[in-house]
Amino acid sequence: RAADVLNGLGRANELLDGACDDEVDGITRLRAAEALIHLGHIEAAMRAWRTLAHSKNASATIRVDTALQLNEMGQIDDASNALLELACDTQAGSAFRRQAVVTLNQLGRSAEVVQAWQALAHDDSLDPLVRQEAAEALDRLGQPQDALDAWATLAFDLEAPAYVRSTGAFQLLYAGQEDLAAQVLISLAQNDQVDLKVRQEATEALGHLGRNDEAMQVWMSLIQDSRMDGGARLNAAEGLLQLGETEKATTAFLALVRDKKVSLEIRKQAGEKLRNLGHIDDVAVAWLELALNEAANSQARLEAARSLEQMGCTEEAGTAFTALARDRAVSFETREQATDALGHIGLANEAVQAWLTIVQDEELEGQARLKAALALRRFDLQSTVEALIALAHDTRVNQWTRVEATKELVKLDQIEPAARLFTALAVNGKLAWWVRQGALRSLAQLGPPAAIPEVLSALEELAQDNTVNNELRGTARWVLKQMA
Repeated sequence: RAADVLNGLGRANELLDGACDDEVDGITRLRAAEALIHLGHIEAAMRAWRTLAHSKNASATIRVDTALQLNEMGQIDDASNALLELACDTQAGSAFRRQAVVTLNQLGRSAEVVQAWQALAHDDSLDPLVRQEAAEALDRLGQPQDALDAWATLAFDLEAPAYVRSTGAFQLLYAGQEDLAAQVLISLAQNDQVDLKVRQEATEALGHLGRNDEAMQVWMSLIQDSRMDGGARLNAAEGLLQLGETEKATTAFLALVRDKKVSLEIRKQAGEKLRNLGHIDDVAVAWLELALNEAANSQARLEAARSLEQMGCTEEAGTAFTALARDRAVSFETREQATDALGHIGLANEAVQAWLTIVQDEELEGQARLKAALALRRFDLQSTVEALIALAHDTRVNQWTRVEATKELVKLDQIEPAARLFTALAVNGKLAWWVRQGALRSLAQLGPPAAIPEVLSALEELAQDNTVNNELRGTARWVLKQMA
């Protein structure tokens, strides 16, 4: 309304004066310029925009916005000059200067974009990340020398993040500036405050540059640093190996294999390196020690035993698998895998003994013991039969497992033992009647071969036992007919 009144009084110039006055705050000047547009004073508004876009007293945001307004009004050169001026303004913040360059790029002003990035790249007071972006942009825009100069400055800037300095050093290296690059890489590699990955990459690069002494010192310091995890120590040992320091690398790999605090995967990788270096005996001793260590994780012990098998150390692997198979403190699954492995490496007798140990372990569930008994079939049929009979007779095992064990005897053509066991289940008054009924039906399926005297006698007694229900007695009589 105030703008309308001033315009009506013929005093629109006062709005223009306000819009161009550097002592007036930017927002007020911006509103004054917008009012001129509203009143139709286009030329005056453009003059106001132009003055505001170049004003160092205005905020960077307003300067960018007014430059864009000029661009929309066809004042492309004025807009570009204002943005370039902002990009080069050392009093403006990094983010606003970068925004000015990005805006210039959006306007397609290639020449101004190059000048702007050059200004950002060579301003040491700017955020290193902005300078890094400027160096990368200059390289893309075909200004390799400007980019390289910027990278060199970043590489030697102790205030810049380590990874930025590292990138700068590698850019120098790619450009053939090996001595300069090496100075920075040594500084990074030897600094224990620098990120580990940056140190590792810098040390590897030093090795490629032939700076073996410096690289070796860093790798050794990492290996000896108690703060380093197994992965870092493994990487350092591999670095020593690449430098030709075989003896030092071997010592480091062996220490990793023996270190109980290091993850199993890292220890296995270190062991593989030792094998390739011909130190099979050392690795075998370490793996056997782990496999026999009852305090260690059972899965780690099993993996150690498998590693011995893969190395062809059959005797040591057999010792390790046997120890696991007989260890009641580990899970059935682990004992099962260990016993299976004994068979696979040709130690049949040891496997049989291990399966028998599991079958006889009363602390295990019945199904686990049954599984072990059936596994014996691959080695010794008589042992399987004896194990199944013992399991079927064991009243501490649940009834369903006992029935399954007896059915397995039938599959092995052990009719008489199966008949005796089914009969024992059928006449056992402590069992549920339907379990006894099932045992009778299974007995009937055996037919006449199961008609041995003790079975017939027990069935006749059951058929006449008035203390059991009629259905069970009737089934007993039916079974006797089937066996006749």
